Amino acid sequence: MLYITYWELNPDKDVRELTRVLAKLQQEGKWPLPGTEILAFYVTPSIPMWGITIGRSSNEEDFYRSLLMLLNEVPGYFKSYRVSPVQEARDMMKLALG
Repeated sequence: MLYITYWELNPDKDVRELTRVLAKLQQEGKWPLPGTEILAFYVTPSIPMWGITIGRSSNEEDFYRSLLMLLNEVPGYFKSYRVSPVQEARDMMKLALG
């Protein structure tokens, strides 16, 4: 399963603390969880800070476990978090053209 996540950070939270938590989780091998791979992780310099993450998961359960673990580790840091499965445009065009 390939997915894209759009997220906005809470401007009232210190992004440096979020960065420390993410680095610690990655060093300990706790995020992303096994079965989930981060393919791209982009952030903007705007306020509120926002970005996108592109990832792959072996199944929906692994994806949701990884997402919930992250959200539980940093409560209140995300102002908005939108996730959707995605497909390469050329593959979608093949489907559309039959």
